[in-house]
Amino acid sequence: MDAKLNDNQLQYHIGKVQDVSKLQVPNSKRIHFGWLAVPVVESNSNDTLKFFWSENPLIDDSVRFRITIALDVREEKLIQVFLINSGQVIGEFDIRYAHVFEIFEIEIKEEYAVNVFKEGIGLRMLKGSQPLWIFSSTNPEADELFSPHILVNKETDKLEKFYNRMFSLASIQPFGWMEGCVLDGLMDLGDGLYKEKANDTIKKHISLFFDDNNNMKYENPRSEAVDGTIYGIENTLVFAV
Repeated sequence: MDAKLNDNQLQYHIGKVQDVSKLQVPNSKRIHFGWLAVPVVESNSNDTLKFFWSENPLIDDSVRFRITIALDVREEKLIQVFLINSGQVIGEFDIRYAHVFEIFEIEIKEEYAVNVFKEGIGLRMLKGSQPLWIFSSTNPEADELFSPHILVNKETDKLEKFYNRMFSLASIQPFGWMEGCVLDGLMDLGDGLYKEKANDTIKKHISLFFDDNNNMKYENPRSEAVDGTIYGIENTLVFAV
């Protein structure tokens, strides 16, 4: 389902995924929190990943297309972005050794922006040996920031938006030093006016890494399941919090 999030002057237009490849995530890997992900495959495959929008918003400012990594990347990838009907190439994602929850974006030039919503966007991999897995738009428990979306960026209060994102699941990171740094930052913010918001956010973050029986469930930096174990010293910051 298409969706639009209005964050004052920020508009997030979520793309509907179509023509998803029947590829499965490798057996040795796992997507965080059981969320759904879709693969971008090599350009000579017929399984082109496509996104469509039912809306046609007024475009008069900066426009960006954004995707979020769902499975650890251990190589250099080049992803071409094109309009579905015309085949016009509108940009490329240069992705190198990316981690889960890392967001990539391309700026869409004004002459292409309107056609994006009319035609839809396709993705194909020009460089890389393994499919690129990105989060789908069908994860109701995930923050919409992680869905493939068009961002229409108008004038806004950037500090306010920082706090809005920090005190939400939009700031979640893989279990380890990255999530530890986020939690550490929330702890610092909790020393001031934002104590209640910070504590609530910390609890929501940590709860994602435990199942219904309070067993620790998470993935290491290579997206491999390491439930109930400690994979290394980088975990300690999360446990400290």
